[in-house]
Formats: sequence, C-alpha cells, structure tokens
Amino acid sequence: MAASTRKNPLLWGRENIFVTQHGVAHAIFALTGLPYGYALTDDKVAARAAHQSLFQGLRGEYTIYSFVADTDPVSIYKSMIDGIDLGENPGWANEARLTLEKLERVPSGERLYFITVPLSTWSQPINRFKDAVWAAHQPVQSHLGLPVTTPSEAMFGRWKRRARELSMRIPSVFRPVPVSMKAIQWIWDHSQMRGIGDEAPYPSDAKITSANRADLWTNLRSLPEPLLDEGGMSDLEGAAARMEAFKRRYLKVEHPDAAPTYQTQMIMSSTPVGGFTFPGGEFLEVINRLPVDCEFVLRINVQSKTQAARDSAASEKNIADQYFQHDGSGRMISGGLSKLAQSTKLLEEFTENLNASDREVKVNASLIFSVSGDSPELVEEKALLVQDFYASNEFLLDAPVGDQRSLWWDMLPGTVASTITNELTQVTTGFDFSIGVPLVETQLGEERGFLIAENLSSGRNTPVYMDPGANAEADMSGSFGAVGELGSGKSAFLKTVAAHTINRGGQVLAVDNSENKEWAALAQAMTNTVIMEFKSPRFSLDPLRVAAASAEVVERVMREMGEDEEDIRKRVKEVKNEGKKQVLDLFSMLFSMNSSSPVGLIISRLLSEDNNPYFHEITSVSKLRDALATGRGVPEHLAKEARNTALMLDTVADSSYVGYLFDDSLPLLDMDAPAIIFATHGLDLPSESDLSTAEMRQQMTLTKKIAYMTYGHVAATAYSIATRDDRRDSLFLVDEAAHLTASPEACHRVEEMIRRGRKHKAAIGLGSHSARDFGTEVIQGLIPHRFLFRTGDAKLANVNLSWLQEGYDVVEYRELLAGLSPKDDLERRGECVYRDVNSRIGKIKIQLPLDPKTRKATLTTPPKKRNLVAQQQKAQSSGAAAMVGV
Repeated sequence: MAASTRKNPLLWGRENIFVTQHGVAHAIFALTGLPYGYALTDDKVAARAAHQSLFQGLRGEYTIYSFVADTDPVSIYKSMIDGIDLGENPGWANEARLTLEKLERVPSGERLYFITVPLSTWSQPINRFKDAVWAAHQPVQSHLGLPVTTPSEAMFGRWKRRARELSMRIPSVFRPVPVSMKAIQWIWDHSQMRGIGDEAPYPSDAKITSANRADLWTNLRSLPEPLLDEGGMSDLEGAAARMEAFKRRYLKVEHPDAAPTYQTQMIMSSTPVGGFTFPGGEFLEVINRLPVDCEFVLRINVQSKTQAARDSAASEKNIADQYFQHDGSGRMISGGLSKLAQSTKLLEEFTENLNASDREVKVNASLIFSVSGDSPELVEEKALLVQDFYASNEFLLDAPVGDQRSLWWDMLPGTVASTITNELTQVTTGFDFSIGVPLVETQLGEERGFLIAENLSSGRNTPVYMDPGANAEADMSGSFGAVGELGSGKSAFLKTVAAHTINRGGQVLAVDNSENKEWAALAQAMTNTVIMEFKSPRFSLDPLRVAAASAEVVERVMREMGEDEEDIRKRVKEVKNEGKKQVLDLFSMLFSMNSSSPVGLIISRLLSEDNNPYFHEITSVSKLRDALATGRGVPEHLAKEARNTALMLDTVADSSYVGYLFDDSLPLLDMDAPAIIFATHGLDLPSESDLSTAEMRQQMTLTKKIAYMTYGHVAATAYSIATRDDRRDSLFLVDEAAHLTASPEACHRVEEMIRRGRKHKAAIGLGSHSARDFGTEVIQGLIPHRFLFRTGDAKLANVNLSWLQEGYDVVEYRELLAGLSPKDDLERRGECVYRDVNSRIGKIKIQLPLDPKTRKATLTTPPKKRNLVAQQQKAQSSGAAAMVGV
C-alpha cells in the first residue's frame, strides 16, 4: 500500500487547546445546530441571520466540521434498563433486548459539529514569533534524543485567554462548548474508520467541566497514523488492472486496529451562476435530507470589508486589462455569456453585496464533502448520489483523482490546506454564505427511555425516545397530547406509551369511555388490572378513604427515601387536606355551591380537626352524611341547613352510579395496581350548552350532574394515586379528552397534573381530534410533548397546528397533516408531526413495541370493535364511504 506523504501535524493538547508542529495553537469547540427542517419561515430567517453573525463575527482562518457519529447500541440498552428490575419486568427485558438487536442492525446516530480556530490570528506578532521558535526546537530535540518540552504555563494561560475571548464571538445560539482532547482523539479515529461501523461512539465526557480539567499536556503524536491508499491500488492485481486506477475516485483508509474503509472526498468547484435563493437554497442544510451519510468540512478565511474592497479593486483592474487585450481599446466586448463578461457580472454583484452592510465581510471558503463505505462499489454509489443531487441544483462537486489523500488530510484539525483546497476556494460574502445554513440539527425526543418512533426529519431515520419519568427527574413535565382524526394512529400511539410504562414497572391509570372496554383489554393482556366500573361498582373511590390510605403510603415511602421529618409531616397533611378539598369539589359539582356558602362552611368545619371534636369519626363520605343528618359537630344555628344537605345526598345516593362514594362495604380501590381503568361508559355526559353558564349547570338533570361530578372525581383520584409514590412512574391517560375536560374541576386537576406531577414522576397523556378538547388555553400551552396525526379537515388542522406552535396554521403544514399516514399505505402508518420537550419540531413514525406479547396487547381489539371494523370494511369494499382505524 502506498504510504502517505503527510503526517500527523499535532504535537500537544490540553483542555481545548492543541498545538501543531508549526507552533500554531488552536482552540476547539463543539457547536449545537439549530432546529431548521420543519421551522417556520421567520425561524429560518433567524437561523440564517445567526449564521451570518457567525461568519461576520470571526476573522481570519477557522474550520467548521460536520461529522455523523454512530450511537452506541449498548449504551442505549443500558440506559433503557437502568433502575428497572428485569426479573420483575420480563416484558421490558425482552423489549430492551430487541431494541438492542434492532440498533445493531440499523445503526443510529447524530450529526456533530465542531469549530477549530488558530489562536495566532488573535495573538500579537511577538507572541506568534515565540510560539514558532518553541515549535522549531521540537524536531531538533527529538532528533538529538533529548526530551521534548511541553508548552509553558505562560503560553497555555495566554492561549486559554484568547480561546475564551474567541468563544464570545460565536453567537450563543450555537452554544459553543470547549471540548477536551478526547474529542480530537475521536475525530482522528472516526476519520479512519467511518463507513464500517466499528468506531467508538463520541465520548460523553469530552465536554470540559470543573471535574475533568486537565493539569497536564497530552502528547498527540501518539495518535494512530493511517495507511492511505489512493484508488485502492493494493486491491488490484496485474498491470492491466492498474491501468484502470485513474477511474477509481476514492481512498482506501486503514486504521491500525480496524478493517479498511473506502472514502470519497469531493470538493465544491462551482456554484450556481444565478446565485442563491432563500429560503430554498440552503446548500449545506440539505445534506441532512440525503439518504446517505455525508460529512463536510468548511475551511474558511474571512477578510474585513476594507481588505476585501482592495482585493476587488485589484480584480477590477485585472478584468479591465483583459478587456483591453481583447480589442485594444478597453471597450467592453458584446456577448454577455462570455466567460469574461460573467466574471465582470460576478464581481459587480459581489461588490454590491459587500457594500450592503458595514459589517459585511469577504468569505473565502473551501467546501469538502466525504462519503464512506466498506467497499469501493458502495462508496462510489454514494458519491454519485451526492454529486447528482448537487448537480441538479447547479453545484459541481469534484472528486479529483490523485488528490483524494490531500482532501482527506484537509478534513482533519490542525492541518495546513493543500494546493487543491486552496485552488478551489469559493468567494462570497458573509450574508450569501449564511444561506447555506450548515449548522442545523434534526434530533428529536430524549437521549434515553423507550423507543417510540423513527425520526423522518432527515435522510437517516434515527430513533426517537420518550421518557416521561426522566423528564420529571430533570424538573420538566413528561405530559403529552395527541390529536388526529379517526384512524390516524392516535389511539395506537397512546396504547404504545401505556404498554411501555407498564412493562417498565410503572403505573397506568386510564379513562375508558368505550362500550367494549378497549383500554381494559389492553391492560388485562399485560398485567394485573383493576377495572373501576361506575354502574354497580365493586370498589370504593370515597375521597376521605382514598386520602387516608394515600397518606399512609406517602409517609412510608418518604421514610424509606430518608426524607426529613418536617417534610414528611407537611406532605402527609397536604395529602389529607386533599381529601377534604375533593369532598368540597363533589358538593360543588352536585349542588352548585362554593366553599363560602353555608353548606361549604358546614363541611369545612366538620372536616377540620381543629374545629370539630368528632372529626376522627368522619372517615368516609357516608360518615359525613351521617354527621350532617344528626348534626353531630354542626353548630346549632346551621343544623337545619346540614339536615337539608343530608337529604340532598340521600337523593343522589339512590343512583346506581354513585355507590363508589357512599357504600362503606365496598373495598377501597387497589391504588398499587399496575393498571387502573376507569370504565365510564354509560354515564350521561352534559352537553356544551349544559355547561355554558352557572345557571345552566344548576338546571342539569341529576344523571348529568352525576356524570359531570364523576369525571371531575376521576381526575382528582387519578392525581392522588399518581402522586403518592415518587419512586414509580405514573401515567394518567385520557383518550377522547373532551369527556373529562368538560368539567372545570377536572380541568383544574389536569393542570395540576402537568404543573406539579413532575415532582412525583407523574404525567398525563391526552388524546382527541382537536387540541381545544384538552381544556383551557393555559392547559394547552403547558403540554410540552405534542403529537399531530393526520387531520384532513382544514379548520381542525388550523386549530391543531396553532397548538403545535404559533404560526404553523399555514397551507404548507395543513397539506403535510392531511397527507400523513395514507389509508392505503400500510408502510406509512403512524406518521405524525412531533414537537418535543425542547420545542424541536419534526416528522416521525410511531413504532409499535418490538416485544411480540406487548405488541399483541397494544393491538388488542375487543370483539365489539372487531365487528364494527369488519362492518366498516365490508361497507367500504361495496363502495360506501367509511373510515376505519384507531
């Protein structure tokens, strides 16, 4: 194999400073890309402006790197099982194992960005001279067998100050972070191993913190030297085969510890004559949408406007001389398409753009691209795809034979640009170059959790993870909402989240309004399930009994967690008071009273340990009714009002739907069950007009008042259960959310769950056709995770898109929503638009559980629903209009 004529140029490294053999110190920072692909036009303009600020803020030479790093499947697997008892949760053990196998078959990863800047640009001439003298002594000392010397502390302190000043010039939106020599080591290894899947993941501890700052210099000459074989000549046999070498536009790269990788380096040699358009002409951002991994490096040299003007004047004089040589008079030659005329036009446009702003600069940029693979055929196929894509947009990417090795070196930190890279430099302004928008991200979701979807926002379909419990630990809400029309995949998504939560040892509470109890069927197929029926109930949801039981659990759990005694007392008191509050809410919903009314004052007094000597006798709503009827603990002047209230309660208690409140013989609901389903089918829900005013609510029939009260109480009970054990993930799921949020009291509980649930690892998931069904505008705004499934109706799409983020209710995104998950394309089922907890927006496809048992449970269709679906399908096949799905 032919040896490389270039060698590793790096000598020493410490923290984020590395020094080359020429004595030039560089600083390296990791950058974060900006959300872009599914951003609004105004946000895209802001992203382009941030890039313009970057290019106009830095002067001299610097290099931007964009690499694609594979994510270590094992690290994902370990994060999935961290803290989970796999012996107790075999379903999750299998799900995690199958996820690992999938990631090993289809590697996932992310795009990483770095910037390196030579600090000599920012140093005084005398300091640059001292650095060069020090560097010159290094090879001499090495040749003489003398110990090489590391840079002095004074030099390091000076470089570090310059690096810190430099980081201030990088716009904060890119979040420049100093990274250690572990990042350099990774880049070095990655460049020699990309395309074969053997490289190590990017080190999570590369970011410099107070805990990992280096006190000593690292010798970077120990970095592995690659074997570089231009055209893969070592693969050829015989003279005839070698005659074809000029056609082989790739480089064979071999790391000392890995198999060979084949790489094609391409450099941009021509750009559109007509210039760039924006938005739509983002020539670097578009790389993320290619179906192959393509990396790039931008070697940039920025000149001030003054210096650029001098260069332009010289170019203008040179063009004038060439015109004179053409006709001897200096008169312009006709024919606007001549090469000389084109040069004149380009110079005029450049000068005009340069003068458009006082901050404008001249950008000299060499754009190098790289694709890789484990065979010559694969890398040639990838290179052709990238070249053809750019050619269709009037960009020419050249893969020069004989210069593959030089371009490969030019993509590494600390190297001096080769002749080919300097020759093929594109000249433009900071504004025009910013149209490329190179620093963008397409990541969505969490870094850990359960696999919920594939990210379709880029050419590489990377996994999307969701972890409501981890959100809570990071002091964020894990709550989410999903909207979409019938059959769009919304309910299947909610069931998938429920199944994963149960499998991970969490608890699911769900409202099931379906006649066939489809949520109950899901839960029963997976775990021990408690089904709370409201007609002829088998369990009690008495708020006073629930509060007492919850207080005991809270006290026990907090003691086991080693919490402070004062905090325990406060929390236990809070839980007990919650029972009192729920009783007042029940009376409010049933009898349209408030806490300051006579009835409200009586109940408050009876449930007050300080004001009622018989407080400890009132352990249930039934006992409260008895106290009201007998007047025990009631002030004499309120005794009549109390007896009237007891009579009203007797009227309500006769209903078969409220036994769960008044029947003390019923066992209390098992609040530790892994799945609790509130089966609400049959409740006579009030209409919108019934709830429009206080007067209309007062006039509702008793059955509607009971249904109204029950939904409010279900929300309150779910909140109590979900927040009582802070060690366990709890998820409250409500499909057809309008049934719940029709009650203002239930809305209040939903808001509490979102605001305060994160403190207890509790979250709520809401589903509906319209985001307005999620309750008040405050509730809608508080939901961090937002999933939008297919919505064909334009008005409904506008509502849901406005909820996704302000400004998205436009034609482009209405059409996107209407086109998701086509009914006749099974491969595209589960498509939706997702806004994650970091407000990043992209397109994803929901993934059903990989574990066969869990998947089967998620897709469980009760008999009544199966029959309905069959009828719909039969009607559809006969030509009748129908809509099938979940």
